[in-house]
This record gives sequence, structure tokens and C-alpha cells, in this order.
Amino acid sequence: MQTSAIVLVVTAVLPALPVLAPGLGRIRAFGVPLSWLLPLLVVQPLWMLAALLHLRRAERAERDLTRPAGRS
Repeated sequence: MQTSAIVLVVTAVLPALPVLAPGLGRIRAFGVPLSWLLPLLVVQPLWMLAALLHLRRAERAERDLTRPAGRS
């Protein structure tokens, strides 16, 4: 749930950046407006990081469930 919330917030805010900060459209890097580069350079690494974190949590949960239960 936490992973989804972080990804949702970032991917919702990035398209709104040109409206929230119009100055980004005037800044250019390699001849391309920064407002175009940010989604390109932020979203893909974010997806990969979120996927890795989610995978780690899922593997940890699976390991915890497959351990033998202690004696009761």
C-alpha cells in the first residue's frame, strides 16, 4: 500500500509541474524543456525502485510465513 501511494503521488504531481511551476518550461537541458525531462528521468527510476522495495517486502513476508512455527 505504501509503495502504491508513493508512486501515485509522484506520478500525479509530475504532470502538474508545468502548471505549478511555469518557469520549468523555460529551463532547457540538451535543448529539451526541463518540464519534459523530469517525468522521463524521474518516473522510470521511481517505478524500478518501488518494484525492488515491494519485491523485498514480499520476499521477507514469504520467508516469515515459511519458517517452521515454534513449539507451543
